[in-house]
Amino acid sequence: MSGFVVLDDPTPFRGDPCFPRSAGPLTRGTSAMAMPDSPACTPCAAGVQASATRSPSTRSPTSGAESPPFPLPPGRFRSQAESTYRFRLRFASKRFAAITARDASRGEDGPVSILLFRREALHARRALPSAWRVKGSKTVATLRNIMPISRDDAESETGWLAIPAAGEPEIRIGFASIEERRRVLDWLNDGLRAGRPGRLVSEYPLLFERNASAVHLTVWENDAPVAFCTLWAVTFRVGVHRLRTGLISLVYTDPAARGRGHARAVAQAAIEQAGRLELGLLVLWSELDRLYRPLGFDRAGHESLLVLDALLLEQAIDTARPDPGLRVERVSPADWLEIERLRGFRTCQLELDGGELARARTIPDLEVRVAKDSHGMRAFALRGRGDDFQEVVHEWGGDPEAALLCCQSLLEACAPWNELFLMTPPSHDPLAWRLRQAGAHRVHQPMGWMRIASPAAFAKDIAAMLPSLSEL
Repeated sequence: MSGFVVLDDPTPFRGDPCFPRSAGPLTRGTSAMAMPDSPACTPCAAGVQASATRSPSTRSPTSGAESPPFPLPPGRFRSQAESTYRFRLRFASKRFAAITARDASRGEDGPVSILLFRREALHARRALPSAWRVKGSKTVATLRNIMPISRDDAESETGWLAIPAAGEPEIRIGFASIEERRRVLDWLNDGLRAGRPGRLVSEYPLLFERNASAVHLTVWENDAPVAFCTLWAVTFRVGVHRLRTGLISLVYTDPAARGRGHARAVAQAAIEQAGRLELGLLVLWSELDRLYRPLGFDRAGHESLLVLDALLLEQAIDTARPDPGLRVERVSPADWLEIERLRGFRTCQLELDGGELARARTIPDLEVRVAKDSHGMRAFALRGRGDDFQEVVHEWGGDPEAALLCCQSLLEACAPWNELFLMTPPSHDPLAWRLRQAGAHRVHQPMGWMRIASPAAFAKDIAAMLPSLSEL
């Protein structure tokens, strides 16, 4: 599939963002690159000709000097007075590095130029990079940079471009090698934490550091990662019962590959993998309704954020009158065992083993305060988690009055911010009630998305919690 591409009249494309604005009118004629629905597109107009170009149009310009459809380098194109521009292209395929020249007169390659411009126009309208790349380089080259060549050059191998055909996307589960893992993580870090090498892995140690329960799914296209997500198989303890759940996170698509359904494909693959792992539920957090609702997810749960400032916290503390003997400190390694004990009083919580807890403590930008008296720890509060929750107290426990002092210390430490958000459950709890009495503003928002992954596994877990349902 190679030869000359002849452009007699790019007028139908002058309004397309793919084309630079011309200084003057262009020569009119029959266009080999017109859109299929354009009157200028005729059945005999072959987009690629194997051995010769068509003759220049005999029509004269409408007015002024003709402008080329692309910025052309000097010495590499014919006179602008002529209305035909020649482009020699070589197309790569999935099977061959380059396909040898074929006779385009049979009509097999006729629509090639039309498809090139339609695809490029679509990318331009969506503000996406070009779909075409220069042979031997990863530098994206738009169609306007394809070099026209002279008839002499056409007889040699110079001036050729390879345009990779879009291969079928491939979804890989896990990493085939250490090198593949490094390549995917570097690409993911560049997309989500640009300019900070290794930051993403340090923010998600439970997903990337020797965790067999974390399944990584990557969409590959043309031997490059283009989309990614992680499925983390966890267990939530609800009272004395347990619920097997899959958490989907880090759903990401390369900006150059967006709009092609890769995010939907990798999310669907995660759903199928969760079913194979017999996970009853799938949970994720996102604002992309159009992506996840068609995949069977529904909004589930609610959470509240209380807006805290220094004056409000002082008022709440004055009203609560905590023990004067309480002192607030930064967390020390010896404090984590007691924090886990206080977390254990919750009705519902994520189960983590000792190794996972140790790795979670290393997450950057995690600020922890503990309140102690002569008898030991009374409360704790956590703010920040990598780039997430920088201004949010997302976890706390213990005595409500002591927790107020921890929140006050966290607010003082996060200047220049003068506000913090406290994440609370939708039901009333003692700490939220004291802050609401002091005048804290509450913001309601959906908690996340949820769907059943394995009906059999979900039914088994629910039957253990509610034996009366096992007979249904």
